[in-house]
Amino acid sequence: MKKFWILLTLALPVSALAAHDVRLPLDWVTLPEDADPNAPADKAVVGLYDTALVLERIFDLNAAVLDGLPEVSPESKEAARNHPRPKDWTPWHLEVFSTDLAVTGRGLIGVLTVKGTAAVQAFWRKQGVKPITKPAGLNDERDEFGTGAELALGTSDTPTEVAASIEPLIRAALAGGKIKDEKTFRASLVSTALDLHSIVQSLEANAGSQWWASGFRFELSVAASGKVSVFRSAGADVRFRLEWRRIMKAGKQAVSTPVMTSEVARFGENLKAFATALELDLEAISGNALEKKGFRAHTFRVGIGATASGSIGIGKDSASTFGHINFSRAAKKPVVYPHRKIAGEGSILLIQSRPSEKHLEFARANQIEVVEQVAYRVDRERMRKGLRKALRIGAFFAERGAVPQSKGWHIYEMKTGFDTSVVGDVGLAKLGGLAAFDIGFYNENF
Repeated sequence: MKKFWILLTLALPVSALAAHDVRLPLDWVTLPEDADPNAPADKAVVGLYDTALVLERIFDLNAAVLDGLPEVSPESKEAARNHPRPKDWTPWHLEVFSTDLAVTGRGLIGVLTVKGTAAVQAFWRKQGVKPITKPAGLNDERDEFGTGAELALGTSDTPTEVAASIEPLIRAALAGGKIKDEKTFRASLVSTALDLHSIVQSLEANAGSQWWASGFRFELSVAASGKVSVFRSAGADVRFRLEWRRIMKAGKQAVSTPVMTSEVARFGENLKAFATALELDLEAISGNALEKKGFRAHTFRVGIGATASGSIGIGKDSASTFGHINFSRAAKKPVVYPHRKIAGEGSILLIQSRPSEKHLEFARANQIEVVEQVAYRVDRERMRKGLRKALRIGAFFAERGAVPQSKGWHIYEMKTGFDTSVVGDVGLAKLGGLAAFDIGFYNENF
């Protein structure tokens, strides 16, 4: 029987939780290039201690509300009595609960009750009595990429299987009537999908790191003429999303060598270099104090963009981002800390469509090279410093989530979303912004 996950978001009036506004440190939410250099020093920010108390209060209220909910609705019980059901049938009940927190540009934090970007997401599930042995078939089927993917493929699929898998998408798109040239569209989409499939197959599965690239998502734009593009197009009539997922264990994996054109091969090599470097960046910042408290980073999803010449970097905004790479790490595996210092040589591109003159001037003033007027070349060590800061911020929220005392409901996962600065610094994703990357934590004490 299929499992259905229901996610609800609780809206709590934050004003009732504190007698004054509670703000986070401004450098947690304001990127250096967006700061006002002439603004007076802000001495009114409430300390993190008070902020922590408010967060713990929010999570405590969540736990209290969840504890008061009935196990199963009366309607479901009545239906179960009056109608025969399969042996594995389960009445409708609350399975997953989400608390979304948002941050404004001034650092004010509260529960998200309107449309916008959540800086922090806490996912709750009810914990039962832990069995002596794990029941067969027990697993979490939630998509770690979120919802909305139109087609998910495996990196081990054959070209024939890929072409067959996208046929339903082709028929659905043609039924919409926006694509005028079926022959061009069909050939272009199949060719693009096979090129992307060759690229993800050729990527090194693991670079000797405890992190590995476990999934790839590409956003495709289709013009009325039927021409398919990997990069976003403002005039696109139809958009597709294709995902590839890889399930692997730590250690080197055998990698096939598919046949590719020179242009596709060059794009693939740039993407491979980007993914491999990020694996090492994540390796370099792993093993923080938060893991001793039970929360362990297990996913890292980053938006990817490209310059006109094909250079790959982090996509800073929606117009610059044509896809995502998801990195994974075993959540239960003991951490093996490297004995060597992992060098942070080189740089990473941060790609921003139509950057403001203020950002460009800030980058030049901080000796950040501007590439093709749409990308910033950020020193890798600076970027790692920003990633360490992101983990510290994530730790602050995760520690608050470990406090609530509940009869059964506990936070089993938390995610924090971040924006990226042109100098490698990071800040929490703000209400009206876009998260360049997010970090997921499992609560291993769940």
